[in-house]
Amino acid sequence: MDEAVSKLSGPGVELEKALAWLAEKSKEEHFSLTDIWGVLTSAGIMKQMDPRHLSEEASRNATNPYPIYCALEKHCFSNGPLEGKWFEVSPHEAGFTELNLFVETSLLGSKFQNGELVEKKPEMDMVRLQGVLGCALAHGEAIRDVIPPWLNVPIDDVAEEYLHMYNVLKNLITLTSSTIKDPAALSELDKLQKILHDKVNHNESGLLESLSPEERKSLFQQWSLELVGAVEACGRSLDDGAFKTSISFLTKQALPLVLKWEWGTTSNFLYEFHDASVPECLQSKERFHLVDAGLLINMAYPSFLGDKRDIDLMIAPESSAGIMFELCAPENFLFCLSIYSSQSSDDSTIQIKTIALHCVLAGATLESI
Repeated sequence: MDEAVSKLSGPGVELEKALAWLAEKSKEEHFSLTDIWGVLTSAGIMKQMDPRHLSEEASRNATNPYPIYCALEKHCFSNGPLEGKWFEVSPHEAGFTELNLFVETSLLGSKFQNGELVEKKPEMDMVRLQGVLGCALAHGEAIRDVIPPWLNVPIDDVAEEYLHMYNVLKNLITLTSSTIKDPAALSELDKLQKILHDKVNHNESGLLESLSPEERKSLFQQWSLELVGAVEACGRSLDDGAFKTSISFLTKQALPLVLKWEWGTTSNFLYEFHDASVPECLQSKERFHLVDAGLLINMAYPSFLGDKRDIDLMIAPESSAGIMFELCAPENFLFCLSIYSSQSSDDSTIQIKTIALHCVLAGATLESI
């Protein structure tokens, strides 16, 4: 505990060290926004760069909590069936919980075809894994907090793309600032943040209402390019030196990925895997995209259901939004009891939810009980 507190309260990781890691990852085939997000959150928030691999934890002391990380497959999450959504990663295996299809964790990211290993690739380190597990920006709902008041027209696809662009640039600037101590450099980033904020919050509602759908699309695309242009112009205007070199490199790596909007790219070990249980959204693609599981639910209970975990009783205090048991089929439960109690005060209502979940063993169904 003392070591963790010391790291979080320490000076952190210098931007140059973070960018050195990024330079190496940018050479890899599946480099994506997740890498940039992972390295900046590691350096700026966690205050450390963790080069370990999760598979190295397979022989850890059994008295320590066993880590099971959860993610979503982005395409199946948006368009596919239940079985292709939930993804879990532990020191021993990684794969789709509902499908019960896994590979060794050290092989996650390697190339497979019809279940056969074609090309072994390096295992992702903890920096990249943190990027996968914390990239809530990858989902459309992340733009809700940055929708300007004047944009009261329906938020269509082109408006979403524009707001996505602004949101990720805003957050990347904030994270970059957290790795910098030089007052002059911080001032330049503050100026850039204000330029982007002013562009997005400039009221253009009258203009939008007068345009056709095609003209709206063209205008939003132009505005997106203007945001990118503002970042590029900021980099060019800096005085020569280490900070300019770092910012130029970061913008060179990040901006094309922002335009592509690519997150969590990983080789798909189920590519052309001939099994009727594998959804089309997984079977037909050479790569899939892993994103933060909290986009669906914050309580990662799906990984603890079924015979494999051999759990009789799960007590899950849960207070997040969303449908708590969305990923649970009725046959997975003996019963699900939710007890709600609320306590009112002058300025708020506190709702406490205690959920006791008793999982069925050996495949029993509600009808058979």
